[in-house]
Amino acid sequence: MNKLNIAVAASLVLLTGCATNKVTEDKYSGFLDNYSQLEQSDIYPETKLYIVPNVDFSSYKGVMIDKVRIIFPDGLARPKNLLLTSIAKAYEEELKTSFTDKGYVVTQTEKPGIARIEAAITSVYSSFDDLQAYQYIPIGAAITGAMRVSGASQKSARVMMEAKVTDAKNGKLLASVVDLQKGKELKSSSSKVTLDEARPILQQWALRFANAFGRLQKN
Repeated sequence: MNKLNIAVAASLVLLTGCATNKVTEDKYSGFLDNYSQLEQSDIYPETKLYIVPNVDFSSYKGVMIDKVRIIFPDGLARPKNLLLTSIAKAYEEELKTSFTDKGYVVTQTEKPGIARIEAAITSVYSSFDDLQAYQYIPIGAAITGAMRVSGASQKSARVMMEAKVTDAKNGKLLASVVDLQKGKELKSSSSKVTLDEARPILQQWALRFANAFGRLQKN
């Protein structure tokens, strides 16, 4: 990203003031076909989701997990970013592991009884937890030196993800989700996010995904 783009992005940070570590419409990437269906989760405060009414997940004995994508906001440079690539790959592997551990068949065959999971990493950033000020790193950007006006000095990694679940055979939507979670604390306020700080988020998402299939089964 060139200096001009960094300066513009940094200016936007200062103009918008305090950012909330919440899922908001301005953070949507366009990966999902319909965001208006999403509702706030009763269990997870930073999650918005939609589950098609009366879907019986017990009819799905296996999952088809697509390569996790990286979605960049329009207008930003698209450099080869090893961190984002490693986060996407790690999330894909965590999904496969979680579903396998729960007894589901992980396959690439589009056939009845298989649910298809398509996911995208849409934002990776570090944020001060008190929200007085923050360092925001949109996907594909590298903004450093954000102003800090409160007393707290510790920042944590945060990753945002969007995903949809469809019937692998007929393509019908089963569920969609947008989620933003906090990972490990950074070693210092000037540290960059690494895969190590993001991995707990990826593991949590994957486990929740696999567990949700069991909870949504009809008796």
